[in-house]
Amino acid sequence: MIKNIGITVALIKYSLKSMSSYKKDFIIGIIIVLVNTLFSLLFIEVLYNSINSIANWSKYEIILIYAISSINMAFYNIFCGNYRSLKTYIFTGELETMLTKPLNIILHLKIREIDVQPVVDIVVYASLLFFCLDNLKVSVSAAVLIKTLILSALGIMFMSSVMLTSLSFLFYTRYTYTPYDSVMMTVQLADYPINIYSGILKNIILTVFPVALMGYLPADTILMKDSIPFNKWVIFIVLIYHFVSKIIFRHSLKRYDGIGS
Repeated sequence: MIKNIGITVALIKYSLKSMSSYKKDFIIGIIIVLVNTLFSLLFIEVLYNSINSIANWSKYEIILIYAISSINMAFYNIFCGNYRSLKTYIFTGELETMLTKPLNIILHLKIREIDVQPVVDIVVYASLLFFCLDNLKVSVSAAVLIKTLILSALGIMFMSSVMLTSLSFLFYTRYTYTPYDSVMMTVQLADYPINIYSGILKNIILTVFPVALMGYLPADTILMKDSIPFNKWVIFIVLIYHFVSKIIFRHSLKRYDGIGS
């Protein structure tokens, strides 16, 4: 355990050192995030020129959901964004090298490379979050903040689990297909009030596939708009996803036959 921690710290230091040498990438990252945020806010602005509210949520309340969802996705990308590189590691042979290291392969995959982009995302979207709270005249108590952070942490753990499971498809399709990007798109369901969805879909994204943890539920906890009661079984559901995803990935990894060039 102590040995793993030492190796992990060393890899993170190496990644941070490499990242700091690309100042241009940092600046470009800021520009990209600002442009993406501008287009998203422009879309919301145009939308609210035609309507007064979405499921009784005002413009700044919708933007608050978007900001929280974006922050949580940024944290996901910090901790697990490198999952996307698995296919590259397979074809370059890097996965074979990683498997020889005395470190948990899932942990190694997470910290193999650290991207500066999510850090920029957090700064930009946190600023947007505080801007919305100020316009809405909403103050957040310590209890609400703790609950919001817990819900967000569960959301990030859930996304990490389903995305890791999606990577397992690579080992059953001769390394050609993974539904990673398709599953990632489901996060957009968390960017809007839950009441715009049908009853069945609403129940699914609140419990069975609790992607609402990424944006809507934390925002509703702060604003208390819909007062959706939190189903405590969701905690166990997320934990099940977490442990099962690791089992599935490790089992799928046994099919890897080393095709790196």
